[in-house]
Amino acid sequence: MQIGWNGKTLFTLGLLTFVSFMLYWTLELGRVARLVPFKVVIPTLGLLLVQLLLDLIPQWAEKYQQWERIDLFRVKPSRERTARQVSWQEEGTKGEMLKRSKELLIFFWIGLFLIFIFFFGFFIAIPFYTFLYVKERAGEGWFLALGLAAGTGSLIYGVFTLLLGARLYEGLLWRWLGM
Repeated sequence: MQIGWNGKTLFTLGLLTFVSFMLYWTLELGRVARLVPFKVVIPTLGLLLVQLLLDLIPQWAEKYQQWERIDLFRVKPSRERTARQVSWQEEGTKGEMLKRSKELLIFFWIGLFLIFIFFFGFFIAIPFYTFLYVKERAGEGWFLALGLAAGTGSLIYGVFTLLLGARLYEGLLWRWLGM
C-alpha cells in the first residue's frame, strides 16, 4: 500500500489539527455550552479522518470514486445545468483568475468573521458580520441588511443566553473595558 503526501493531504491534515484543537477547547466549556460545538466538531472530525485516509491512500480513493459515480440522488441533470451556466467562467486564464479571486474572497470573509469574534465577541460579531455580508457582498439595501442583522443577533441572544443559559465568548474588547 502506497501512501501519498501532497498539498491536499497537508491541507486536510491542517484542518484536522485545527478541528482537534477546537474539540479540546470545547471540552473546557460548560455542560450546556458545549452541546452545539460537539454536534459540529465530532462529525467534522470523523469526515476529516475519512478524507485524510482517502488522501493518504490512493487505492482507497479509487475504490471510493466508484461510489461517487453512482447518481443516488439524481443530481446529474442539475449538475449539467449548472455546468452550462458557469462554463463561461472556466474559459482560459480569465476564468481561472475569477475562480481564484472568489476563493480568496471566501477566505477573506471567513477570516474577517473570526477576527470580529476574537476582538468583539459573538454578540457583536455575528450581527455586524451579517450586516456587512448582506450589504456589501449580496448587495442588498440598508433596511434588509439591518433587519437580518437584528434578527440574527436576537436569535443568538434568545437561544443561547435566554433559553440555554450559555455564556458565549465576549471578546477582547469587553475584557479590556472591564465589563
